[in-house]
Formats: sequence, structure tokens, C-alpha cells
Amino acid sequence: SDGSAPIVRLLMARGADPKAVDVGKGTALHQAVRGGDLATIHMMLDAGLGVNDASFGGFTPLIGAAFTGTVEGVKLLLSKGANVNAVSDDGSFQKVKAGTIALGNWTALLAAATLGSPEMIRVLLDAGADVSARDVRGMTPLMLAVATDRQNATVIGLLIKGKADLNARSLAGETALDWARKIG
Repeated sequence: SDGSAPIVRLLMARGADPKAVDVGKGTALHQAVRGGDLATIHMMLDAGLGVNDASFGGFTPLIGAAFTGTVEGVKLLLSKGANVNAVSDDGSFQKVKAGTIALGNWTALLAAATLGSPEMIRVLLDAGADVSARDVRGMTPLMLAVATDRQNATVIGLLIKGKADLNARSLAGETALDWARKIG
């Protein structure tokens, strides 16, 4: 399916500027990635939008694609020169159900580690993603993959095979094993 591509084509034919940015510095490429719309991603890349342009918070299209689980989008962005190890801003404290949490310093692999498919993790690792990257809390991709109630043993295995440091500690002093014990 072309998703929103026919509408985007029509808008561009009527003079819409594909390089316009929203108030958060997000481009149409960021939005296409968020929607997982491969045809529009292609269109925006063809229109010259920057594959490594960061929106508010320092999020690149690749980090966005990793968050949304768009494997084909990730492959396309990588083939166009996306920096697999780009890092978002330090972030801030975000309100969550149980209080606040510090979120920031995301890479595509950190973004994909919690809910990403094994294929997504493979693609990112094969592209040279840093398996030792750390978010603002000092959490590694392996820690994030373990610290979820939706653990994927294949993802965890791929990260370990990719040479994840099993003894790495977060800023709170916790290892992936500590998180495995917490989650059960």
C-alpha cells in the first residue's frame, strides 16, 4: 500500500514545500518515518530531505524508524547514508505513569532494543550500531532488552553475540542480570 503517498504527491504537485519544518524542526521525512510509510519516505529522500537531519530532541529519521519498528524504512535510510550511531539530545525528565523518568541520548539500537524485532536488531548491528551505547541513565541496549515485560530471547541473544558487555552497569549501578532478576 502507498499509505499517504498519493496525498503527498498531490500536495507537492500543488506547490507544497517538502522541505518545510514543523515547530519541532521535524520534516516530512520524520513524519513519513513515524507513519512507517515507505513510499513517502522514498519521495522525501528524492526531494532532498536530509537523512541525518535532527528534529526537536535531536531525533534523526533513523532513530524514529527504529522506535516505530519500520525495518524497511531503517534499511532504506541506512542505504542513503543515515548515521547508525547518531545520538539524540540529553533529553529531560518525562512524566510517566509512576512518576518521572530521565530520557535521552537515544541511538537507533537503543530505540529498538526494547520492542524491536530480531530483524531490526540484526540490520542495525550489521550496519555497525554501537552495542555499548548508553542512554542518559547509562542503560545499554542489552539492559533495555531485558528490562521489559516483553523480552525477546532472540533479540537478547543477538545483542550478546554482538559483544554486549554483560557486566556493564547503569548510573544506578544495575547490570542486565539485575534487570533480568527484577523482571523475573
